[in-house]
Amino acid sequence: MINSFIYKIYIYVQIYMSLNTHHNNFDIFLKTLNENDIRFIFMRGYKYLPEKADTNLDTIIHPEDWEKYKNICSNLINNGIIGYEQHGVFKNYGRSKCGRDMIYYPIFTKGTKGEHLPNKSFRIDSYMDLFFFEGNKGKILPLRLLDYLFRNKKQINNYFIPDDISNIILLVCRNIYDKNGNWKASGTKHTSVIEKLISNVNKEDFTNISNILFNTKDNLYDNLLNKKYDIIKKPTKMLFLIRKTGLQRHPNTIEEVRKLLEENNYIINTEYLITIKENDKFLNNFYKDKMNNEDIKKAILQANENQCYIFITDYNNYKNNSVDIKNILRSKYPNPDNINWNYFHSSKNVDRAYLEIDIINSNQSNLKGIGNYYTNFVI
Repeated sequence: MINSFIYKIYIYVQIYMSLNTHHNNFDIFLKTLNENDIRFIFMRGYKYLPEKADTNLDTIIHPEDWEKYKNICSNLINNGIIGYEQHGVFKNYGRSKCGRDMIYYPIFTKGTKGEHLPNKSFRIDSYMDLFFFEGNKGKILPLRLLDYLFRNKKQINNYFIPDDISNIILLVCRNIYDKNGNWKASGTKHTSVIEKLISNVNKEDFTNISNILFNTKDNLYDNLLNKKYDIIKKPTKMLFLIRKTGLQRHPNTIEEVRKLLEENNYIINTEYLITIKENDKFLNNFYKDKMNNEDIKKAILQANENQCYIFITDYNNYKNNSVDIKNILRSKYPNPDNINWNYFHSSKNVDRAYLEIDIINSNQSNLKGIGNYYTNFVI
């Protein structure tokens, strides 16, 4: 008797679910995300909502909420609200050099009355983090841009979209990375949005945020305002650092580094002195297992005191690369106390530079001037 009753309930549920339209199930999907505090933003494809998506809804999920999001999607799939296999497969684009996973997960609504919808459904292309593509590889964007994007998102009904500054930057990245600089591949779909927004955003605010990724010399705001899309290139930055012991022993090192960088065609975006707070705690977090070895730990702690001087530069058309520059400086200014406790550091590559700059500028919005204080520091 009980089994028969349960079976009837099961049949009724199936019938009810089969009568749900794609719009009903899309609303259930959104309601479920909001009720479970999943942070999500539709980056693209939301222009015609709630009637339909443009094509796909490119959706970034905050990486801290990803596992919970996947569990919610699994439950909704089991309950017939959304599907998975029809529109592609889970793809892992690997882990960036700064340790962030780049995962793509496409899902779509199930239901009736979807004939007028692109893909005959609402297709949600979910991204675990803020990344784009260079060929078949993922290209992660700085954490500060991810933080800005989520802190400034705009709510429309029961979903979220980027604020105007984020929207412009994301569309630029879509074209220089995913489209490899071929702006014409998207027709006027992206440029028309940029042209509508760029004159309405504050130039200084836009520049402060866009320069998290782009070099100062790129003049992104002016190029967009003047519709010079073809000269917008992929940004690259590099970090150079003079440790406190070097500053104390050789007061002229700041000028020497500046001179060497300029001779090697580096354009300096900004430079400043930083004071490190909770240095031991940070170094433990950064070096992790290395700090378990007492000899290595001692060397790390002795090499890294609580102040250093930072140069952030572009990384285009240089003569000597960042490692060569570092080695030139180490040879010119050796540490007589211990050869391993050198005075200079540079990032090994562009991805690492963006990570290190991210950590240095943690919770900071204004980098201008000398004497700024930051809570974190990376060597």
